[in-house]
Amino acid sequence: MSTRSDDSKTLEFAIPPFVIYIDNAAAHVVELIHHKGFGIDIYTASVWVEWNCYKSPPFLIWFHTRDEFIAKLRVEIAKMKAIIYSGKDHIYQKVC
Repeated sequence: MSTRSDDSKTLEFAIPPFVIYIDNAAAHVVELIHHKGFGIDIYTASVWVEWNCYKSPPFLIWFHTRDEFIAKLRVEIAKMKAIIYSGKDHIYQKVC
């Protein structure tokens, strides 16, 4: 999805699978799909997160821009940390 650098509305991504390290967590992007409808570009990413020896189930994130994708990843990571800290970690797989 790399495009010309003069087009400010385009996204630059690696071809999945790839890992984004954010907030001390590893977000594994396993699939990235581009949708175009009604003149709007929408992307869907299939992601799972690993943090502090816990692995989340895969989930989807819909987004328009790279910044929106990173912001939504930060929210999902924060929710994961809050759930684990609250002791309700049974929905995550322990990997260590």
